[in-house]
Amino acid sequence: MNLQIILIDNDLLIRKSWEMAAEKSGHTLTTFSNVDDFIAISDKFPKETLIYIDYELDDGVKGDIEAARISEIGFKEIRLATGYTGSQLNPPSYILEIVGKKPAFL
Repeated sequence: MNLQIILIDNDLLIRKSWEMAAEKSGHTLTTFSNVDDFIAISDKFPKETLIYIDYELDDGVKGDIEAARISEIGFKEIRLATGYTGSQLNPPSYILEIVGKKPAFL
């Protein structure tokens, strides 16, 4: 099954590793380095798209806070992709899950 996936992460190496994994597994992955770039073209993606957002973005921006903006425009499949564990974070209800930095679809 081909999944439509978005990754928002400021780390180029993480984005590249997810891109290689998506290509190997046959999934469609689009990556962004920040939430503003995603929101600017978010109407091009189905609302069921799986969205993974890094917890620590550039300039002290927190992914769990930015995820609220994504939820407000109708996306509900939002997960944090981070090195932190669930016990270290207290994610809001619009975050479905906390996953690691390895591509979650493998």
